[in-house]
Amino acid sequence: MSCLLGGVFKQLRMGDFHEQRVCTKYYIKLGKVFSETFEMLKQAFRDAPMSRTKTHERYIRFKESQLQLRTMTAQDNGQHKKMKKNILKVRKVIRSNRHLTVK
Repeated sequence: MSCLLGGVFKQLRMGDFHEQRVCTKYYIKLGKVFSETFEMLKQAFRDAPMSRTKTHERYIRFKESQLQLRTMTAQDNGQHKKMKKNILKVRKVIRSNRHLTVK
């Protein structure tokens, strides 16, 4: 990918943007707010930082997905307990009468 910056043609590696995405996720996990995250990315990737707008979009998206993941995990725990309970009931019934079949 190439980009024209200040009249100078500069090659940017796709890896830089991937690394910035990873750093953004890491800063969110550390509890950093967007302004802190953006400043740290600017310092770390002086040569080719993502724009503030793109960084903010990704920050919001990662933040929302993290919250959704936490919610899903909490819901799954409740379903998992219920499923485990049902499995134990079925085992108990099967062990009490091994000639029983499922129809």
